[in-house]
Amino acid sequence: MTFIITLLIQKFMPDTTIKHPVIYHPRYKLGSGWLKYLHKLDMDKPGDLYRALLQKGLIDADHIYTAPQATNAQLKLAHNQDYIDNKIGNKVWLADVFQLNLIKWVPFTLTQHLLVTPLLYHTGGTILAGELAAEKGWAMNLGGGAHHAHANDASGFCMVADITMAIKNLRQRHKHMRNIMIIDLDAHQGNGPERDFANDPDVYIIDMFTYGVMPDGDMFYPDDRRAMQRINIPVKLNFNTKDDTYLQKLQNALKTAKTDFAPDMIFYIAGSDILEDDALGMQAITKSGLIERDEMVFAFAKELGAPIVSVQAGGYQPNLGKIVADSIENLDNKFNLF
Repeated sequence: MTFIITLLIQKFMPDTTIKHPVIYHPRYKLGSGWLKYLHKLDMDKPGDLYRALLQKGLIDADHIYTAPQATNAQLKLAHNQDYIDNKIGNKVWLADVFQLNLIKWVPFTLTQHLLVTPLLYHTGGTILAGELAAEKGWAMNLGGGAHHAHANDASGFCMVADITMAIKNLRQRHKHMRNIMIIDLDAHQGNGPERDFANDPDVYIIDMFTYGVMPDGDMFYPDDRRAMQRINIPVKLNFNTKDDTYLQKLQNALKTAKTDFAPDMIFYIAGSDILEDDALGMQAITKSGLIERDEMVFAFAKELGAPIVSVQAGGYQPNLGKIVADSIENLDNKFNLF
């Protein structure tokens, strides 16, 4: 009788001790309902992705990890106390980072609740993802990817350098994990890790990004020439690059990286702002192209035997959660993630 009861418990009650290395927190949502009408940033992209993965049956709440809020000690892996107190705590600076002047005129307690605290959860999720990937071979933060934040400053909707913190935390906890590869496929050139690891030859960076002169005469954001010099394989993309060209350039970059560097860990900045309907990316990649891109990166990590951390980074169009969930479903079909 006891044996039968045990079998029934195993069948119908979830074993919460077995968890997939997917990280999420309901507090990832930025802003409130009205804010989405004032900003191009999808305020609840992680939540949309989480719900889409639930709907597909790939995850459930009992079998993933809840992101912790980044602690002050973790923030100091990338930033000094002055940055923490006088930038993260400064409405004028935050208004510039988020390109939203309204922030200057609302009480800081509201800004802290709607923007600062959620991004600290995103950051804690990226740090946790690094630790889980070291243990399980892969991890996916449904938020994170602030690749425009570095030790001394930030921009482009990025507040703190979560990738830098995750790498430094990983190296502290896992001394054998020294060689880190960053594959940044967000549409915008990364300039955070590039500056933070400018003199570290054990960090190898591939970055594919939109590059060119905008109609107003300005260069496409961020055009950070100093940071660009640090990228090991910079791949400049013309406006409206199509799938075939994009994927061939990615394949070439990965082939070169394979012969150049042996990573102990890969951080994959999986920005979805390369999609053809994105408001800011200026690219023409289809949904199928994005799915193939993600598969190529995970296949590359598997071929090298390197753990991989995936963070979401940019993406500025409706229904992104469903699109990215389709890509993750494809990864599961190909690599048995779940």
